[in-house]
Amino acid sequence: MGDERNRDGESIALAVMIGVFTGLLILLAILLLVRDGGGGEGSTTTAAAATTAGPSTTAAPTTAGPTTTAGPTTTAAPTTTTTTLAPTTTTTTTVPFGGDTDWKNCTASGGPADQVSDVRFAQRDGFTRVVFDFTGGVPGCTVGYGDADTLVVIVHPVDIADPYAAGIFDGAGHLDVGSVSVTRVNAGGMGGGSGEWEFSIDLAGTRDFKVFTLTGPSRVAIDIED
Repeated sequence: MGDERNRDGESIALAVMIGVFTGLLILLAILLLVRDGGGGEGSTTTAAAATTAGPSTTAAPTTAGPTTTAGPTTTAAPTTTTTTLAPTTTTTTTVPFGGDTDWKNCTASGGPADQVSDVRFAQRDGFTRVVFDFTGGVPGCTVGYGDADTLVVIVHPVDIADPYAAGIFDGAGHLDVGSVSVTRVNAGGMGGGSGEWEFSIDLAGTRDFKVFTLTGPSRVAIDIED
């Protein structure tokens, strides 16, 4: 009985001692904490609080524009060079007529002309040509205005008995022409000199004219401006 009491007393004493020791440890810890908070030289506490950097700014991801899809590849059409030829321009040079209204003469050649074998005419560019064809040689001639619209054509020497071939003129002695400047050619009659025969050309008014002779066949040509 006495032994149990002794053991209980010892247990209580031990518990008290442990409690006192624990209290001392707690007190010491409190003192150390208070000391560290005073900021003495021996303090090992990190002086200033760590500088707090501003919130980290995460750079915004670079946003590329929408991906542009290249359009379909266009293959250039082959270059076609078209050469358009300018229309051919024909330049027509009008030769001055060169006649006048004066009396004109031509010289006989190749012997007597005998007779008029034909009278021909043609409409040309800007004038009418009247041609007297002869058998034999080229006659002499005199051509000029008998009045304002009649050219007198005198040829010599010719066969007065048979001055022109049959069928050239109609029964009235006329050969109708009807060109721009010439109405008709008339058979006429004997001239004033020996071996002369006179013809006349009716015109649509006074016109400039020119006279020339040719051979093969022999002929007298009269160009009358239209």
